[in-house]
Amino acid sequence: MPRIVKASLVLLALLALYSLLGFVVGPRLALHYLNQTLAERLTQPAHLQALSFNPFTLELRAQGLLIGPAEQPTVAAEGLYANLQLDSLWRRTLHLTDVRLDQPRVDLRIAKGGAVNLAGLWRSDPAAATAAPTPTPEQPSQPFPVHIERIALVGGQLHYLDAQGAQPVEVTFTPLDAQLQDFRTRSSETPGQLALTATTPQGGQLTWKGSLDLAPLRSEGDLTLQDVSLAPWWPYVRNQLPLALAKGRLEASTHYRLDLTKTLQLQLSQGRLALDDVAVQAVGAEPKASFKQFAAEGLALDLQKREVSIARLRGNGLDAWGNREKDGSLDWQKLFPRSDAPSSGPAWRVQLKDVQLSDNQLHLVDRVPPDPASLYFSGLDLALKDFDSQGDKPFGLDLKTTLGDRGRITVAGQLALAPLQGNFAVSIDELNLRQAQPYLSPYLRLEIRGGQLAGRLKVALAAGDPLDLRVSGNAQITQVHLLDTLHQQDFMRWQLLDLQGIAFDLGKRLVIDQIDLEKPYGTLVINQDLSNNFSALLVPQPKTDSKDPAPPMQIRIGGVNIKDGSADFADNSLKPGFATNIQSLEGGIGTLDTAASKPADIHLSGKVDRFAPVEIKGRLDPLDPWQQLDVTAYFRQVELTTLSPYTGKFAGYAVRKGRLDLDLQYRIDDGKLQAQNHVVLDQLELGDRVDSKDAVDLPVRLAVALLKDSHGRIDLRLPVAGNLDDPNFSVMPVVWQTLRNLLSRAVQAPFRMLAGLVGGHEANLDAIDFAPGSSSLSAQARSDLDKLAAALRQRPQLTVEVEGHASAASDGRALAASQLEKDFQTQYFNLLQRRGDKVPADPSQLQVPADMRAPLLEGLYRLRLQAQPPQEWDSLDDATRTARLRQAVLEAWSGNDGLLRSLAQQRASAIKTYLVDTAKLDAQRVYLLDVSTQPKSGESPTAAQLQLGAL
Repeated sequence: MPRIVKASLVLLALLALYSLLGFVVGPRLALHYLNQTLAERLTQPAHLQALSFNPFTLELRAQGLLIGPAEQPTVAAEGLYANLQLDSLWRRTLHLTDVRLDQPRVDLRIAKGGAVNLAGLWRSDPAAATAAPTPTPEQPSQPFPVHIERIALVGGQLHYLDAQGAQPVEVTFTPLDAQLQDFRTRSSETPGQLALTATTPQGGQLTWKGSLDLAPLRSEGDLTLQDVSLAPWWPYVRNQLPLALAKGRLEASTHYRLDLTKTLQLQLSQGRLALDDVAVQAVGAEPKASFKQFAAEGLALDLQKREVSIARLRGNGLDAWGNREKDGSLDWQKLFPRSDAPSSGPAWRVQLKDVQLSDNQLHLVDRVPPDPASLYFSGLDLALKDFDSQGDKPFGLDLKTTLGDRGRITVAGQLALAPLQGNFAVSIDELNLRQAQPYLSPYLRLEIRGGQLAGRLKVALAAGDPLDLRVSGNAQITQVHLLDTLHQQDFMRWQLLDLQGIAFDLGKRLVIDQIDLEKPYGTLVINQDLSNNFSALLVPQPKTDSKDPAPPMQIRIGGVNIKDGSADFADNSLKPGFATNIQSLEGGIGTLDTAASKPADIHLSGKVDRFAPVEIKGRLDPLDPWQQLDVTAYFRQVELTTLSPYTGKFAGYAVRKGRLDLDLQYRIDDGKLQAQNHVVLDQLELGDRVDSKDAVDLPVRLAVALLKDSHGRIDLRLPVAGNLDDPNFSVMPVVWQTLRNLLSRAVQAPFRMLAGLVGGHEANLDAIDFAPGSSSLSAQARSDLDKLAAALRQRPQLTVEVEGHASAASDGRALAASQLEKDFQTQYFNLLQRRGDKVPADPSQLQVPADMRAPLLEGLYRLRLQAQPPQEWDSLDDATRTARLRQAVLEAWSGNDGLLRSLAQQRASAIKTYLVDTAKLDAQRVYLLDVSTQPKSGESPTAAQLQLGAL
């Protein structure tokens, strides 16, 4: 056989043997070996269904790989294709041109304790465990050299289950496709290029493109997430924060660079993160939040430097709900666990170049007040420029929001964090003050029925202890209406409170250049228990120990102008109640300064009950009025009928008519009071009697008549002086006591007061003296009556009452002699008539001759004594007998009560006649009282007593 044929047959035999080994024997042995090895080395059932190899193209194909239970395998693949290159023999590198894995499926599970199921697939080698440890080489060993030109993963599926947390995370990525170009296990100048795409649950897309180098591990590329649902991944957040996710999607993209050559280095750049339609709520609590969109662009991160920067941050449609708890903390704060462990590195630096958050809403319930306050912020826009958490330069801050229904608030300015320093322009419009009610109620029993705040302010703050806070600008508080909640009645209102030129320095001073107050209204009510509506406003507060009280703040107010003010006053302690008001209040108060001793000018004017003008002017220090004050108040034409409840209580009479003019001048210097109260009552007429236990025990009508002049006016001056530092001194009780003393002196010595009106201070006008037995007025008596008449003309409401007096002791003898003379005249008159002689019209006009007196005396004795003279008188001479007869008749007349009463009546009549006929006093003002023949102790027995009364 030729050699060439023999060689060919050998080659054919070898080729057949090679083919048999490569196509049939080798794959079968390899499949058997692989299945046996998998069974021995894996902890779960494993099986490779088929294995084929082309020994000529060096192509390897495997089918039906299954590891784990058939119904739920841990690892599975439909097929594997690999193309080995022959140059692997001389390049000393496993070189494959293509590797493709068809429909791989991986079930990756992390158990509660953190064990990974894939890590537990491979059985540990007992021999390796007992073998002596291999010495650690000085240089790390190089991985086995592998070079794969193309790796493709087609139609894959990854099932991921993490059960470590309270809520497991379970996600399935399918389909999952990946391509890796030029993969090498050893370092190369041209790292492999990876492209991966996967579909996340609910339709999200994951795209990863970049380089990959395993020795050392390095990668750089781009990662993109599109329309990813947050729900499958939320348990990772839920396990750290008690927040439940209702909905939300995420989109993100970034360029990354990962390097593990020496330490972990990760940089992100050109990043973009977008969260859409997210809603979360605290588990078992109230706080919740949702937002329409949140997007960050130009995001960069350096893990090693601990820096994050965002070029552009946008957000809108945030709707957040929260509570401020009793301790002042926010409930959102409690959701984030605090870590007391020290930081392992420097603080992260955060830089935000441009932040704009718009059209947001915040619902906040403040539970610090006893009655929680509900605050609603809408249209909340926040803008930040050049924010740097570690920078020393200020960043721009612009905040706009609406608080409540229409209260607009704008804050714009610059803020630096290290050290803290900021300057802002604050604008406030139509802020509803009713929202401040929960913060007012713990301190004042007032309800804010209405009110709005507006202002244009500059705010500056700086770090310090305490905080350095300064505010300047203007503010207006309008349409304020405050209600007394204790008595359910109006307390205070005003239309406008304009504060101009505000300069506030926290804890140091408050300056207001000008305050304009338009249409203010207030009420002062005295209750039945004599308390007032002001004293009951304050809610008692628990006492606090302040060892180091802060120094008082300096306050300066340039001036206060009041326009069209009014006030109501009611005293419900009276029955009936008293009420009045002041209207058209105008004027102003000058500069008020706690640092200066100069008092402020004050000038106010108004009208009481619409028609009575009132004016107040002077100087005072409203912040400390008890040290320096000089104020005069004028009240004109005040209707006294409005004061009738007071006169009824304290005087015992209502007022039917009258007006009041009142001048009050109060001067205080270093706590010493000097006051003048000038009171003029015009045309005062008392009304009905009022039963009052507080009424003075004085003849009030007489006092009024004594004080009222001929023009119907009562003019009183009531000075008051005292030391205000004396706790026993009080102004109004002193004024009332002064008035009471004045009235007492008037009614106790009314004639002395009348004498003072006509310059007769020494005159005794309450008694008119007569000569014994006489009813004729002496010159002194006429003079005193003239003074009395003149005084009574000045007091037209007074009446005079005349009580005639006579007494046997003083008037009896003179009266008897006079009566005896009249008897002589009467008897002689009768005698002449009987004789037919001519007689005068009246017996008193006769002159009785001396020789006729003795005969007439005989008859008078028998007439008056109704008896005969004693017989023993018959032996007496004529002169002695006549003397005895005369003495007996005189004694008979001297004790005659009828004569005494007649004399007393004549005396009273003489006084009235003089007052009416001569002094021209109205007869209706002079009354004759019943006479007295028994004078009282201390009274002149011959003087008529006068008393005063009131019409």
